[in-house]
Amino acid sequence: MEPIVGMCGVFAVSMLFVGYEKYRTWRKQRQRQLRERVTYMLWVMANSAE
Repeated sequence: MEPIVGMCGVFAVSMLFVGYEKYRTWRKQRQRQLRERVTYMLWVMANSAE
């Protein structure tokens, strides 16, 4: 019975790690998209000022 308990622990830790990595990837993509939008907005504003 003890090996099953150990495997459950390993499984729980791996699921936490996978969830955290997915969250980090989502946040990174969201931040990148925001930076791209701000860059585009500034570029459009700079070109319209000419």
